[in-house]
Amino acid sequence: MYRPSRDSYPLKFQQSWLKDTILSLIRDEFSYTQPIIAKNIISSGKNKKNLKVTPILRISSFIKTTTPNNDLTAVLTDSSHKILVRFPFHPTIVEFETLYNQRITYNTVHTLIQIKQANLLFVNRVQLKGDYNMSHTNSLGVVILEITDLRLFQQDQIEFAPIIDNSLKFIYDDDDYIKICTGPALGDRYVITDPDEYDDVVSHDEDSI
Repeated sequence: MYRPSRDSYPLKFQQSWLKDTILSLIRDEFSYTQPIIAKNIISSGKNKKNLKVTPILRISSFIKTTTPNNDLTAVLTDSSHKILVRFPFHPTIVEFETLYNQRITYNTVHTLIQIKQANLLFVNRVQLKGDYNMSHTNSLGVVILEITDLRLFQQDQIEFAPIIDNSLKFIYDDDDYIKICTGPALGDRYVITDPDEYDDVVSHDEDSI
């Protein structure tokens, strides 16, 4: 396993794209009554317009296999932010394991993947706790990336020094994200159920969120 020792983010070909992409797709004047924010956010071919960079993410950790669908949840990062992710069993995991003839979790933590297609979803408090081992106790709307197609970009497991990993904060802690996805502007959006019981988003597997 490769361990870069530099204090700055060492993977120059991996860029920061999660924040700008997500915030461009969330309509802060819109009340979401369903979890879906946007489908197929990675445009391709002649209609490619959402991203000006290659959507590469590093697998930080796997969280759990959900029931009853056998989907897999995880934490992934770009060069500046972490985000919660879901890999659906069908078609994502099945197609990946058929293509690479290995389990998606086999020696893939700290590797790089290229996102070929994905959906953007809100998750509610029950899903957040049950599928991501996190408790949600404020009015922050939590968005996850549902990856429907991916490829291995670099199979070397690249473990960063703690100072680098600790510099990668969850997108949910970003001031611009909080401004759009919290407070009265959310109204009766899908994710908000019991606002009086909310405080902070707390991870039981990660140091913070």
